[in-house]
Order: sequence, then C-alpha cells, then structure tokens
Amino acid sequence: EEYWLSPFYDYDWDGFYNPNNADYPYFPYGCCWSYMIMNDDAGPHTISGADKLGIEVQVFLYQYSAWGGLMNDVTFMDVYVHNRSNNTYFDFNSSLIIDADLGNPMDDYFGSDSTRNLTYFYNGDNNDEDNSGVSGYGVNPPAIGIMNFDGSDMGSSLTGVNPSSVVEVYNVLNGFLPNGSPLIDGVGQPTSFAYHDDPNDPTGESEQTLANAPGDRKGYMSNKMSTFLPGETMHNTYAIVLGQGTDNLNSVTELFNNVDELHALIGDSSLWDDACINGVWNVEEIEKSFEFAVFPNPSTATFNIQFEETMDQLTVSVMDLSGRTLIKNSYINKDYISFDLNETPGVYLLKVETASGTTCKRIVIK
Repeated sequence: EEYWLSPFYDYDWDGFYNPNNADYPYFPYGCCWSYMIMNDDAGPHTISGADKLGIEVQVFLYQYSAWGGLMNDVTFMDVYVHNRSNNTYFDFNSSLIIDADLGNPMDDYFGSDSTRNLTYFYNGDNNDEDNSGVSGYGVNPPAIGIMNFDGSDMGSSLTGVNPSSVVEVYNVLNGFLPNGSPLIDGVGQPTSFAYHDDPNDPTGESEQTLANAPGDRKGYMSNKMSTFLPGETMHNTYAIVLGQGTDNLNSVTELFNNVDELHALIGDSSLWDDACINGVWNVEEIEKSFEFAVFPNPSTATFNIQFEETMDQLTVSVMDLSGRTLIKNSYINKDYISFDLNETPGVYLLKVETASGTTCKRIVIK
C-alpha cells in the first residue's frame, strides 16, 4: 500500500502530507494533470480469475498547453507499477487494455505499428454517425492512438481475442491467441501485431483492405517481459495522440505524422522546460488590471494588502479550504488594507474582487 498516495509538495519539509500546512499535490510534468491509484488486492479478480499478486498501479494523465498545434492533441500518461509483495515474478508484463470508442463505438477499425510502437483506432467509413445517444464525429472523423513515449518497445498489439481465463489472459498479454497459438498474418507468418499495415496501402494487411465489418474494437497492448522483484517499480510513459485529416484514412496518415514528430522529442527534456508558459487553457481568462502584495505571509494573525494604485471599489474575502467564507468586507478608495484572521494555523484563500476582475492568493497562518 502506498503510504503517501499522490506525490506532493512538502511546504514544511516534515515528510507528511498536511494541506493545512500548505502542502499540495504535485507532479513535475504537464500544465494540468489527473491522478489515479489502484491495486489488485481490494477485491476478487472477476475478469481473469487470477490470484492476487500484491501489485499497485499509479497513473498520471497530463497535458501541455503552450505550443498549440500538435501538443493540443496529445495527452501523456505515466504508469508506475509497484511490486508490493514479497514475491519475484518472472516473465512479468505491463499491459494496457484499450477500449477507444472513437465517437460512435460501433463503426471502428483497429491497427498496430510496431515500428512506431503504436496501437491505434480509426473509423471504418468516412461518417462517424451518432449511435444510441452517443455522439459521433460526423464526416472526416479523426484517428486516435497510444504510443510508447519512453523509448521502450511495444511487445505485442492484438484485437478481437477476448480472453476469459487466467491462461488465456496470460497468452494474449504475451502476444499469442487465447489458446496459446500464434497469430498468423496474411502471408502465413506468425506475428504479435494485428493489422500491422497502413490502411492507406491497398496491398497491405489492415482491416480496411480486408473489408472487415466495422464494430466495437478493443486493443491489448503489452510491453516486453522482464523479471519483477519485490519492492521494484516499473515505469512506462505513453502518449495518447489524435490525428485529424480530410477523411477517415487520411486521419491515420495525420496520426502517423504526429507520432513521428513526438518520437523526435523523446529524451529531449529541454523542449519541455517552458511548455506551460503562455499556454492556452480551455477557460475564459480574466484580464487582471490590478496587482497587490500580501504581507506578512505566513502570518500569526494580521495580514496587510498593498495595491499598486488606489482602488475605487473592492471586496475582500477570506475562505477556508472547504469554501466556508470567514471574512467578507467592502471598501472604497483604498490602496492599503489591514485585517486580522483569528483562525487555526493552516492555509486559507484570499479573494479580492474589483470592477476589472478577481484575483485569488493563498495565505498561511502559522
């Protein structure tokens, strides 16, 4: 079991997460991120029927907002797999089961590309219609894929296998059919990558060229096997990429172009240093025409607010982290305000509202 759960910024360096001491969740990548944690010990394994392994998985989903273009169509995913057991696991695989549901989920195709370490999905025709209350993309639908973004190799990528037992799941995650036999491609060769050719190539092996009936597709994407020791952590980084073209097949081409561009960024950390500066967020920005300083901060009780200029009308509010308003006062023609906050030590939110906008700052009682 993870003791600290999400990584956090330890404001007072005491080794414990306490938001009342100004600690806050922190992940060093991305302009915004979401976090999930799960383990295989909380309940029975109703899908695979496998024994509990003592495995914990932490997932970080994050995005960058600075560059526009390609970066507006990418979500990154870091997956940390921890062996919390006392067992050594041989031939251990870290795998993703992907249910892409690209708009209308009932008219999709599947593809894989081992040279790009990519599993992807695209529409089976050029019109992604609405279906049973699920909105489609309409004409010229996009393609979506997930690629290894850490330089590691994808071990296998399959679809249409639907394993239903421990042995079948293990076979599929190792690149075989559920019964343990290899997948045979169109030229009679064994492969671990289903529909591995570009659907724009009329001579290649793809769902498009084979004229399969489109439908709901799931992908089983695995990394290569290794030994997993007690206390060890496996870390993989993925990129979820979108491609939008002039039709459903051209969207696959655009997806490949975007993936190739992303591959060129692997390992070049300097490209990410300023990735969140001047980003475009999906919210309406309020132009702030006033600035102010708060001091002392932290404080034992008394806070002072100094504005750069005299404010005609303003309202000052202080709230706790639950959203409860503790102070709310209005002022006229002020460039300096002082107030006392007689509350327990911790973090509070200071909100200053004027006719030109609203600004919030964090204040701390020590």
